[in-house]
Amino acid sequence: MKFKPLRKEDFFYCYSINLFHYLKANGFYYVVKGFNPRTKKNYWVFERTPEFLEALTVFTNNKKKK
Repeated sequence: MKFKPLRKEDFFYCYSINLFHYLKANGFYYVVKGFNPRTKKNYWVFERTPEFLEALTVFTNNKKKK
């Protein structure tokens, strides 16, 4: 089996707790959870897939309407 190399562009870094909860509620799981010592906040890293990008677009469009 041949694996493609991982690139930073293949991942989405989520710093928003609201976005994190939305993604989790829609069945997406993070691949890495981190902690930023400077801001003292968590962040989550998700794999960019077509389904993920679609959900992100829906979240962004709904956020703009408010």
